[in-house]
Amino acid sequence: KLSRKKIYGNATQKAMLKAHPELNTYLSQRLAEPQTGKLRIVYDIAVRMIRPEYNRSGFFFAGTSLDRKRGPSSTGRERFAMLGFENAGREGKIDLFAREGRNSWDDKTILVEDLDLREWYTITVEIDVPAKTFTVQVDDGPVHGPLQAFKTKNHPTPEAVTHVSFATWNDGAGTFYVDNVSAVAR
Repeated sequence: KLSRKKIYGNATQKAMLKAHPELNTYLSQRLAEPQTGKLRIVYDIAVRMIRPEYNRSGFFFAGTSLDRKRGPSSTGRERFAMLGFENAGREGKIDLFAREGRNSWDDKTILVEDLDLREWYTITVEIDVPAKTFTVQVDDGPVHGPLQAFKTKNHPTPEAVTHVSFATWNDGAGTFYVDNVSAVAR
């Protein structure tokens, strides 16, 4: 859903992905050309809420669409970079995390702690496809990484990034806003 109303001080048109306990919702954009080198993706995000029974949402993916059925980055084997937010255990606070390599949800990498719900943040993701790594920066904070590209048990990391996606899942339900998404080959 596109919103033109002022959200947390941002009056520009932005996309809203809304929590639903039974549905997965993706917002994806195909890049003009498959990226096999270095790529910088920048986006603004504000997380309104994460349902406490799921504890995570606001997912970002850089990846591809291999199955051509359920959409880009809808399966682990299609994901190169994966970020998300989780409730930090303190009222109104969230943590930004990355899933890297073959790590499980329990072994995710916490990148930035104690971010505020209902606050806009600029996330910069620098992807190096040949090296199978990426870095993450929030606003003007420190750069985190290099992080290992996402990899599933039976499938290698994708050799190209073709799509940028955002998602809220039935088992990772939250409501968030995305704005100013850009992707530039480096």
